[in-house]
Amino acid sequence: MSYVYFLRSIKNNKVYTGVTSKEPQTRLSEHNSGSNQFTKQNGPFVLIHFGKYLCDKDA
Repeated sequence: MSYVYFLRSIKNNKVYTGVTSKEPQTRLSEHNSGSNQFTKQNGPFVLIHFGKYLCDKDA
């Protein structure tokens, strides 16, 4: 399974979009711990929406 997910920054209201094979809540935790440059500078985040797909290509 693949997920497309949308996170909203509590800090500045920016939206981050990502694709992952992990559960969206797991990925949210990783982003809130500063897993990449954008989320490190703009976090913390809340999960606002996600979609579940059969494969990365569909996502």
